[in-house]
Amino acid sequence: MRIKNSPIGQHAIFIISILFMTMQPSAIDSERAVPLDEKKLLQGSWNAEPENPGHDHKITFKAGKFKWVDAIAEKDAHYAGSYKIEKGVLRLSNIKESSVGGNWPVPTEILCYLVPDVEVIEFEEKLACADAGGGTFSVSFTNTRVKAKPGVERSVSDIPVIYAPSKKRATATVVLRSMPDTSAEPVTWFVEGKSGEAVGRKNLHKGEKIKVLARTKQKKQVGKLNNYWYYVETNGVSQFGGVPLSIRGWAYGEFLK
Repeated sequence: MRIKNSPIGQHAIFIISILFMTMQPSAIDSERAVPLDEKKLLQGSWNAEPENPGHDHKITFKAGKFKWVDAIAEKDAHYAGSYKIEKGVLRLSNIKESSVGGNWPVPTEILCYLVPDVEVIEFEEKLACADAGGGTFSVSFTNTRVKAKPGVERSVSDIPVIYAPSKKRATATVVLRSMPDTSAEPVTWFVEGKSGEAVGRKNLHKGEKIKVLARTKQKKQVGKLNNYWYYVETNGVSQFGGVPLSIRGWAYGEFLK
């Protein structure tokens, strides 16, 4: 989740990334921010949780007004207000909130900058937003209408990768790893059982379909084998509540086809 001042609790998502900002973007963001205009804003599809299908966390814009929904499990927060663009920077103001299941304070005024998205591997840009009053609140919305081009270099947990979207199958039982290394911790997750209960998983089954997001830049030797590590995604649910999650980890290419 990429919003501060929000309890995660038992519905924690698999991949958690928090962006800290103050009133102005960081020095890096200042250099990389590009001017935002009305056309870009209205044509975008802005999602704070693009990796997590069970978390409805989006913001929409129309005729100077915005609507912002942040809903997962018992949490159902709705925000609304007005917006305007000043010198390429988006200002959200007159923010009013209605929430169910908790209280997550949002500032009354927020500034948003259009910057490259280096956190979400599939997409290119996001709105990086922060408290206009200088508080620690921050949230970012990825533009899911602007996808990264296959073959470009991206980064996963500071590991350089090549974005290579595709679909593959496991040709054997495959352990997902937290890093592209056989000594790395296995990824464990939950899927929904026949009776609706959460059932633990430790590996991919032979023949199971997965979504490939990226691969390492170079092949890696594992015993007598030489292949890429692939950063892949499969489906899962939260342990409690059955909230759909996207589960990501590394699989060795010798066992994918």
